Amino acid sequence: MVAEQFRQILQSGHCPELEDPLLRFSQQIGGNSVSRYLETVNVTPLFTVNAAIREERTKRKHLREQLERQQRNLDTVEQCVDGTPWNLLDIDESLRSGIMLLQSQDPLHREADCLALGDRFRERGVAFSSYPQGVIRISTPKSLVSNHAANVMERAFQCVA
Repeated sequence: MVAEQFRQILQSGHCPELEDPLLRFSQQIGGNSVSRYLETVNVTPLFTVNAAIREERTKRKHLREQLERQQRNLDTVEQCVDGTPWNLLDIDESLRSGIMLLQSQDPLHREADCLALGDRFRERGVAFSSYPQGVIRISTPKSLVSNHAANVMERAFQCVA
């Protein structure tokens, strides 16, 4: 839409401040009709723009892959919690990230000091943020959880049950 507006302005000749040789050249290339008598144009900015666009696409791809790994890690944590008194606190699927909240159904955990609950997990090699009412917050790593790490988490959830 913006490109079309620029094209119309350039063709009309009513906006001399847009009389940029590179803009005109790129518009002509985009329209497959390069003027025969075009002035010399420095095309260096096209290379830097292209590099910036490629870098942004690469970043987006890596971020998407990272989020997918974190979500797979959440599935692993859910399996570790299965069969324990820890319940996943539901959130809307569209808000799902690499973070999950769990709440203990054990009344002792709900009444316990949240720092003590966090300490019990840390003693078993797992670090979670702990909150009142027996709630813990798990932030999964950006890399896939190893089988060893999953086993450590599973034992921690079984022991702090």
